[in-house]
Amino acid sequence: MSRAQLTSTVEQSSGGVVAPFLAGKNKIINGDCAINQRNITSTGVTYGFGYTLDQWQHYWTSGTATISAQPFTAGTAPVAGYEAKQFYRAALTGIGTTTNDSFALQFNVEGVRTLANQTATVSFWCKTASGTPNIGVSINQNFGSGGSSGTFTGKTVTLSGGTSWTRYSVTFAIPSISGQTIGTSDMLTVYFVLQAGAARNAIFGTSASNSANTFDLWGVQLEAGSVATPFTTASNTLQGELALCQRYFCKSYDLSVVPGTATYINSWAMDYGTASTSKLSLHCTFPVVMRTAPTVLTYDEAGTSGVVSRNGNGKTGAANAIGSSGCTLYSSDTTSSTWLSVQWTATAEL
Repeated sequence: MSRAQLTSTVEQSSGGVVAPFLAGKNKIINGDCAINQRNITSTGVTYGFGYTLDQWQHYWTSGTATISAQPFTAGTAPVAGYEAKQFYRAALTGIGTTTNDSFALQFNVEGVRTLANQTATVSFWCKTASGTPNIGVSINQNFGSGGSSGTFTGKTVTLSGGTSWTRYSVTFAIPSISGQTIGTSDMLTVYFVLQAGAARNAIFGTSASNSANTFDLWGVQLEAGSVATPFTTASNTLQGELALCQRYFCKSYDLSVVPGTATYINSWAMDYGTASTSKLSLHCTFPVVMRTAPTVLTYDEAGTSGVVSRNGNGKTGAANAIGSSGCTLYSSDTTSSTWLSVQWTATAEL
């Protein structure tokens, strides 16, 4: 069988042959919603930025919003032959009409050099609880702290499929970075503006609706070229996708446990010195090298943050000597002891 026969008609009509499941084609990590280290099932979100599924960051400024990870019934995923586990749902009400109010999802792709001066396509599956509202899809080159100012390029998408899973795509001409200053934590960001008032639409360059509705999304992809090719994850493997997510967030908890909840914690035998001079400590190695030295938060068995357990008694705990590959966790209690136990989260999100 020839290489061309292994590709789809859509890909062949795009001016070049692209393997349909090529690792690295999709610049969006966790576009199929499979990784959920924070183990969010349903939550009413607070104003500002937050994460639910890994890499699915939202920004919300008004009204009521409930976000959940919804399971697919077996055999009902929107792509035949790709049986996804779950999808993202945002139930929204009360977004303002003339203010900066909005609810937007954003996907931060590390490095503003990504797809610079190229044609790129964003594709996704979406359905709504009712109607055919407009949403916005926008791209921004963020040159990072100390860098140049980026501009939003946005387009409006009418969800014509309504209550049925439908794939949509939008093509962008990503600007060149020639002459720009690149600072720290630079990125290329894709926004899905699910609802917005007039002023916020003007910022994003879109015309999103603002009526109450529920939006379901899955299969988000950002790729080079002018045609949406068959969806694949960024790594094309489950373990690879988890490792990509852990570059930005990881935890000591089992994946089925929400960080900060009461849970049994394994203990480690520790060496210690005299009570007056030593603190119990242990070295922690992160599962992957993280994007940068992360913010580390400790928890005890009760799920209390900023605490570790020394011989079963909660004591103030923290991390030091933090690097991108690991850190030291310690108890502030200097009483001699034989063991220390602690859970932790490490965050290096963009």
